[in-house]
Amino acid sequence: MKKMLSDGNSKIGSTPSFNFAPIIFCDRRFPCTHGDCYNLRESSSFVRFAVVREAWTRHALEYLAHPEEFISRLRAEIFRTRREYFRWFTSGDIPDEKFAHAIVDIAHENPEKKFLLYTKKYEMMLPYKGSIPENLVVRFSAWYPIEVPADWSWYSWVEIDPRVPQNAFRCREKCEACGRVCWRPQVKHIKLKLI
Repeated sequence: MKKMLSDGNSKIGSTPSFNFAPIIFCDRRFPCTHGDCYNLRESSSFVRFAVVREAWTRHALEYLAHPEEFISRLRAEIFRTRREYFRWFTSGDIPDEKFAHAIVDIAHENPEKKFLLYTKKYEMMLPYKGSIPENLVVRFSAWYPIEVPADWSWYSWVEIDPRVPQNAFRCREKCEACGRVCWRPQVKHIKLKLI
């Protein structure tokens, strides 16, 4: 059985993550799905490394073919990791309601880990409002001019978005350098550089 988790990258450091190939499960309303996805740029691991491209694409295909078995394997691998922090999707997004439910369940099952999810699939996580475990921060990724739900707990904003709140924490682009502020539930807004 092939490994499902990535060991980290230059931005998130040694934080394990789970990824799907870019675009496949992403919300097509967003401009990044129409030619400007950072995971499809020449500098990205997905483009530069065949092993990454094959793994992330295999994840999507295996999930579509056997979602229950896939989630079970993913759940077991996350449980076995001994790292304190975990990141969902440095590439890709939530494919469906079943996977969204698994994200919440996995956080409940692993209270010693801190989970972070950035998503543009707001409708997948809105049903969990008020029931998301304390160790899971779900940041709705805003992309102007698309509306984001106004009553959510956490957001991320691209720095050029005119709606960015004044008190938004500016991402330092190295998670280990800032102490992983994005994982902190008390930090409501994160401002990201447009890369």
